[in-house]
Amino acid sequence: MLKNAGNSGDSGDKRSSVWILWANVCVACVAASILSGIFFLSVIFVVLDVPHGFESLSLRVLTREIFESVIVPFVVYLSEIVKSLFPWPILVLSALALVAWGPDKLRELIAALRFEVAGVKFEGLASAPEKFKKEFADVQRITAKTNDELEQAYHAASEYAQQLRAKHKIDLAVARISKAIYDCIGVDCPDDFRVTVYIPDLLFEDRLYQLTEYYNKEGHPITENRAGRVYSIRYGIIGRVWRSGVPEVEGRLISEEDQNLIKDQNDIAELERFIARRWGLTLEEAAKVRPYNSYGAIRIDGGGVPRGLVFFDSKKKDAFPGKDMRNRIDGVVQSSELAGSLVELTREINQFPRVQIYRGR
Repeated sequence: MLKNAGNSGDSGDKRSSVWILWANVCVACVAASILSGIFFLSVIFVVLDVPHGFESLSLRVLTREIFESVIVPFVVYLSEIVKSLFPWPILVLSALALVAWGPDKLRELIAALRFEVAGVKFEGLASAPEKFKKEFADVQRITAKTNDELEQAYHAASEYAQQLRAKHKIDLAVARISKAIYDCIGVDCPDDFRVTVYIPDLLFEDRLYQLTEYYNKEGHPITENRAGRVYSIRYGIIGRVWRSGVPEVEGRLISEEDQNLIKDQNDIAELERFIARRWGLTLEEAAKVRPYNSYGAIRIDGGGVPRGLVFFDSKKKDAFPGKDMRNRIDGVVQSSELAGSLVELTREINQFPRVQIYRGR
């Protein structure tokens, strides 16, 4: 019984579907017949040139009709309203007043306009502060994005630098040069003596990249997370020696001649201000370097191009005394395996272009 009922329902659905299909076909037939008739009559009217009382429609005719029937009456209507509210003497005086007021004031007036009509907003020209604020906000967004990308680039540069150190055995070479400088200084070499190496920055021109950690006189690394720091070539002693190529080994951060320029030698703040002026540092940087009285910096060249820089320092005064000491240390550095390794290393990284920020004109 349930089976028969199910079959009866299926038959009803089929009849409904057939009826809907037939109705759709009939509607389509009627529509096709009407369109065919219109097309046939149009052909007859055109071929036989039968007058029908309508002008042939074109874009030019349609535009003209809209202009004459809509736009012209609307403009005339608005002009009548303006004439009724503002007679011509008032309009003339207003125009003269605007001219006398000056274009700057008129520009400010237009810039101050803010209104909305029928959902359409009008905003006048932005004033100078608003324009600056908008442009500055755009620059901030671009700068934030650039800083994020630079951070990622320096992270990649750090990984690349680690590979370069391993490939060219830089850590071993620095350990050996540290011992060699210690041998030059002798038994008087202070216990806090330390050495590190700089190379051209991997990303930017006019920057120095700290390639290694600091090593002590026994050739062991004594710091962490110092490698990878970046400094300007105008920063302190490393910048001065990098720019000039002249090696410097000094036992006093402030020479005797410069000490005469300082009124109170015991005034730490005055000392730091003098160091900041003398070495091109900030006061914060000057506070960090002030305890290190003795220092040395020697640039390594290859093919007439700066390749690297060896820097060493100590908190002890006169830790590296005498001009002869500078010449001996310079000779040891220039003839070391480190010098050859830095030449090969920088030849490899110089194949990549660097970003240039400052350019002379």
